[in-house]
Amino acid sequence: MKCPVCGEKYNKLDYQMLSRHLAQNCERNDTPHLEFVKYYLPGSNWLASDFTNEVKEVFTFEKGHLSDWIVSKLIQRLFQDKPHPFIESMQKPKKSIFQGYAIEYSYYLKQRTRSFSFAMAKSDKEDVQKLEAKLVFPELADDSQLQSQRVLLEDMAESVGIPSDTLESSMPLPPTLHSVRLWNNIAENEHWIEIMASLNFMDLVYSPSLVKAGAKLPYFAPSVLENEWIPDEVKKFLSHSVEYLGPIAEQSLEMGTKYAEELGQTEDLQSVFLRSLEAFDRHLQARVTRAKQFESK
Repeated sequence: MKCPVCGEKYNKLDYQMLSRHLAQNCERNDTPHLEFVKYYLPGSNWLASDFTNEVKEVFTFEKGHLSDWIVSKLIQRLFQDKPHPFIESMQKPKKSIFQGYAIEYSYYLKQRTRSFSFAMAKSDKEDVQKLEAKLVFPELADDSQLQSQRVLLEDMAESVGIPSDTLESSMPLPPTLHSVRLWNNIAENEHWIEIMASLNFMDLVYSPSLVKAGAKLPYFAPSVLENEWIPDEVKKFLSHSVEYLGPIAEQSLEMGTKYAEELGQTEDLQSVFLRSLEAFDRHLQARVTRAKQFESK
């Protein structure tokens, strides 16, 4: 298993060493480890000699399946008691949020395509290869019959006042850049199951089933697609996310968790998912920050 903050490796199910690692980094005032402990282990005394049971509890799913654990953590982080600011902004979006969305997401999209290509190449499972191909080929193949998310993004950006050359030349904010570097490192160096957990599972945010599973808000309010001031290009981009990417994410969740359990990599998948979820949180916040920059102009 691995540390869900920095990726340091430990023996399978060695929660005691993981708890010591977290405690030592907290004692050193390492911010990422401190934030993980405060968020996932509120009230735990990491100064105690051993808080193994508390750490183990984070990874435990006595009822349901590994896929249920993934969904519950995603909802808890982005959609539940205090929904993420980006999710809240998408319920009654302003033009600026689509502008911030477009620029920050353009770099996220490039890494998605790269990560999914690595997963497809590294996996020896034909069903995984076919699934990743559905996400990779539309972005890389020069085929008008395939719905490219990149083209949809460019059209969306243009419709809210961001020409393609600006989209291409703008640099991402530091949180997005940091997150993309993490995902790229995972893609280049880790198992294909961990690559799926790092980015395939993030597309679950588009799935309408999250509301049924306990999410307080959808990714965006349904009324957005009926709002007259919102350009059709924006609506098409958002609809594609829900109708195309969402179902593929659900398939990847079923596939990835099944193979993780078969190959004995459940804890590795959980660790990299939590690590990636933190990175995804930062990237979503960058979209909001970028939107505020547009508002201030």
